[in-house]
Amino acid sequence: MKRLLLAIILLTGFLELKSQENSVYQYYLLNPYLMNPALAGFSKQTEIRATLSQHWIGIPDAPSTQTLSAHSFAGKGMGVGGYFFNDKNGLNKETGVNLNCAYHINLGREDELLKIRKLSFGLGTSVFQHTINLSALTDHDYDPAVDGAEKSAFAINFNAGTYFRYDGISAGISVAGLGFKKLSIYDDATEPDFPEQLFTNAGYLFSPFNHILFEPSVVYKFSSSQQSQLDANLKAIFYQAADQQYWLSMSLRRTLDPGNEQFLDLIGLAGINYQGFMFAYAYDFGMSQLNSMHSGSHQIMLGILIKKAETHRISCPVY
Repeated sequence: MKRLLLAIILLTGFLELKSQENSVYQYYLLNPYLMNPALAGFSKQTEIRATLSQHWIGIPDAPSTQTLSAHSFAGKGMGVGGYFFNDKNGLNKETGVNLNCAYHINLGREDELLKIRKLSFGLGTSVFQHTINLSALTDHDYDPAVDGAEKSAFAINFNAGTYFRYDGISAGISVAGLGFKKLSIYDDATEPDFPEQLFTNAGYLFSPFNHILFEPSVVYKFSSSQQSQLDANLKAIFYQAADQQYWLSMSLRRTLDPGNEQFLDLIGLAGINYQGFMFAYAYDFGMSQLNSMHSGSHQIMLGILIKKAETHRISCPVY
């Protein structure tokens, strides 16, 4: 019994470490800045966005995540920003902040949306508290190794990224989880290391018709725990003016973990930006056997643009 409970605790802790990273960074469809610090201030406007997510509706204690981010262009090629995140998954909870800065190098004019040419670099650091509530284990009274207390620990790690835009072509790469390896509340030698995660993306933005843009893109994620994921995205953007835009997006997400079941998700997204106010909704529909146990995942993004940008800017997510 003792070994079983310890195994459950260690496993849920490990899953939470991966879940927190995935939950935050999966929001790139709603808020690409969360995935790559090089995007801080990239569009030369101040953006504030809140994202809320509830995963696996119908499963008790399913993961839920909230983020609040803000970033802005600070002048002289500099962008600054940060975000707060809160992630709960079963017995585990993580709350923290990320602060970052970016430097942008202009490679040409920026007065036309499809003629933006820029290279950006970003650095950031995250400080977070990881908490595990052992009192929720109903059988903890039978195991002296599990005292039923709430345990928590602080940790810090770093992230870095670069982003390139040349006319309609975009590409980026970022890495997260640098520096930090283990949590002090776990003293068992079997606790896995906190995984570093690598994200790469590429996309192409083009306008086949007046007031309509299309952007196919791909995003690939790989972690040091040998997990990988590939997303294929297609976005359509409809705009009448700089402050009146609508967008629709479809994403097909596939896990590529060797030796494990590979999950397939279909994600639909709809959003609007009207006079500086933004709203988007995404629904994640699982297409694997796990889908029979829940009714999908819901994500909502609310945002506001405090400082208007140039006339030709499109304010929806760039991926």
